[in-house]
Amino acid sequence: MGNTTNSNNTCFLAATDHDESSSSTEPQQQYVHIPIYNSRNNSAVPSMSGEQSIQEVKLSLKSKIFLLLIPNLWLVLLIENKLCATFTPIFFLPTILLIWKWWKMPRVNAELDLIVRLYAIGFTTGCLVVLIIETLLTGIFARLCFIDQWENYRNSTDQRILNANRTFGYYTFFALTSYITASFVEESLKYWAINSVTKTTANTSGYLMYALAVALGFSTIENIGYLYKASLSTHKIWEIAALAIFRVCISTPVHVMSGYLIGIGIIRRDLKQEPIKIWQILFLPVFYHGTFDVLLMIHSSLKNDELGGTAARLIVTLISVFVILTTELLTIRYQRKKYAINDGDLITLKHYDNGICNDHLV
Repeated sequence: MGNTTNSNNTCFLAATDHDESSSSTEPQQQYVHIPIYNSRNNSAVPSMSGEQSIQEVKLSLKSKIFLLLIPNLWLVLLIENKLCATFTPIFFLPTILLIWKWWKMPRVNAELDLIVRLYAIGFTTGCLVVLIIETLLTGIFARLCFIDQWENYRNSTDQRILNANRTFGYYTFFALTSYITASFVEESLKYWAINSVTKTTANTSGYLMYALAVALGFSTIENIGYLYKASLSTHKIWEIAALAIFRVCISTPVHVMSGYLIGIGIIRRDLKQEPIKIWQILFLPVFYHGTFDVLLMIHSSLKNDELGGTAARLIVTLISVFVILTTELLTIRYQRKKYAINDGDLITLKHYDNGICNDHLV
């Protein structure tokens, strides 16, 4: 493969080819004219296969089946728990924004079918796998951290009984549950899902859209689960409404930004060709997600008379959460600027030499 040149949003890919009829040993170069999408002037590009830039939207059978399951899930909730079903649609607002974002971008940047499938992975199989792993890890960590209180822990339906004995193991359990059981397991799911499909993605927009899809899929079903559990213990509409708003405005952004950071890390490795390891990609998402969970667990464990009462405790928690979210957002902006990650500006050109695929970055 030869060199590439880039001018006026146009890439000329130089490919070497030998002329069998020529006695010269010098390879001939063939240039393939490939326009490149540039986010700054919103110009569209054709796909790598030469198809039109505005492609027909096609969904696989799996994606169609999943989309049909969503309204049926809501109908089941409506029959089983009307209070939960009433506020469940709120959790799909971020998903609608994601689809709107995809609709506004050139179709070549990301496939809608892949977006739906990754969303489905986070919503269904990924959530189930995470639930099983987290249940096992929670039991193991509880057994290790509360060995002196195990009988109370095992026999009690209210784990707050452990608040009476705030030992070292008590706070160790918080840390292990937040950073490993929840954060590491969930962020690893996002990484695995994104990494499994981005091998054919041509630009940054695709990586980031797929990262957001996985994160939103998992966040949505997690929010529904929390709301359903809460609606079983209380029938106060304002409490359920407050929880739904908190989950969609606070918890969902944590999942989304953590997934976005993973997307940036994979872009650096796959498109920027930086020699970074998996732990370097996962470290910041796990840290921010875990710290967020630690703050919420500490808030839940405090009694009403601590930190000056319920109102003061809530204010302190909200301020802490705001600091975490703001810091994570600033980290994303910093990394986008530092590593020159602009939507649609990077593209991988695939050329096959004797059946071997060589990727060239322009």
